[in-house]
Amino acid sequence: MAHFYELTSKHSAIFREDIKTPHQAKKECLASGRKLVASVTEKLKMLPNAFINDWRVSEAIHIARKHPHVNPSVITEMIWGMREHPITGEEVGSAAWGTECHTQLELAMNNKWEPNQWEPFIKPFVDWTGERDFQLLDTEIIVASDTPECNVAGTIDLLAKLNGKVCLFDYKTRRVTEGSDIRKKAYEKDCMQLASESHMVREMMDLDYNPKIFTVIISTQDGDTHVKKWTDKAFEKALSKAMHCFKFYDEINGL
Repeated sequence: MAHFYELTSKHSAIFREDIKTPHQAKKECLASGRKLVASVTEKLKMLPNAFINDWRVSEAIHIARKHPHVNPSVITEMIWGMREHPITGEEVGSAAWGTECHTQLELAMNNKWEPNQWEPFIKPFVDWTGERDFQLLDTEIIVASDTPECNVAGTIDLLAKLNGKVCLFDYKTRRVTEGSDIRKKAYEKDCMQLASESHMVREMMDLDYNPKIFTVIISTQDGDTHVKKWTDKAFEKALSKAMHCFKFYDEINGL
């Protein structure tokens, strides 16, 4: 589902749950004069990925043939896999599973978490932060930029200081098959998302450096966790590509 934000200042925004499409966003802008922008993740969908596109079609056909009476919307969810909910034991979609895991992590980072069956998926990263010079700044923080090259907003999972420097963390829950290397589950688009958000944080906080970025990969099988620190070289390349995606999205959709 596409996410849109309403800019309330140069670096802040509010999530507009009522806006679902670029057409609705453009219509609202014209009618109210308010500035609406697509989310970072929505704009990054402009990045072509032939492998994912072909795989998604193939997987949808396979599932539809196997489950001919299943609603198409359910098939769309099944493409990305079903997960066993740690508490209820029910089979839920990967998106719902990931959202709940994010919620549990947010509670844990804010010292509001009560131990439950999510512990195998939560404890590794909490322990990782506890073993370092780590200071929480905020969770689920919205950042934005009204500059022509960005014109975008997004939500950061975790903003913190590591060794006295501001840094960003993004949680990714992914299936890691037996024998696979979890470190290979960090993708270029992860870096593009974080690099662009780091760029906005630098502007917002008036920093003289780019905050370091980390992708926290959590295996949906067993909670195995890898904290990927992206290099400066990867950062610069990803930021440049993200900016091109942002501009292309706005030109195509008239935003």
